[in-house]
Amino acid sequence: MESTLRQLTHDLSYDFEALKSSSAFSALSGIKRGVERECLRINPTGMLAMTP
Repeated sequence: MESTLRQLTHDLSYDFEALKSSSAFSALSGIKRGVERECLRINPTGMLAMTP
């Protein structure tokens, strides 16, 4: 499970870097709300928790 989490973290970092270098970044940078982190909703078996 640790390697899966490491891969997800790497993928997310890569996605953010790609977004920062795109033309969409300036449009998105003005949004004044957070990004929900689905990784915080993972249950002990590695599945998405059904709790909010």
